[in-house]
Amino acid sequence: DSIFSTYLNGGTLYWHVAAKDADGNVGSYTSVQTLTLPAKLVATSSKLSIIKKVTTSVTITVKSAQGSLISNASVKVSGAGVATKTQKTGAHGTTTFKLHPTKKGKVTVTATKSGAQTATMTITVS
Repeated sequence: DSIFSTYLNGGTLYWHVAAKDADGNVGSYTSVQTLTLPAKLVATSSKLSIIKKVTTSVTITVKSAQGSLISNASVKVSGAGVATKTQKTGAHGTTTFKLHPTKKGKVTVTATKSGAQTATMTITVS
């Protein structure tokens, strides 16, 4: 892990710049500036695979990259013949869907929250 990969998880980057001339002389630095990167969401599922034409309860957990539970995130499931549904996570960062896929393939789970990077994962349907 480099220091740069740390910023992929979100956070604030502080920076300032100065000009350097051809002789190597450094001018005055600007005042410190900030760049805030959105937090990264991570979605996990209680089931990595489910069976076609069988109703299965699947709990989705949404956390920050640092492991904090994220409440009130929107979680959408779609694909493999399941009815597209969107639900919000509760205080413990989870929401449970009853999925009934009608075909083999993948169910896509997308977690979003304002000010955060979107998380996507898939559940295999066999």
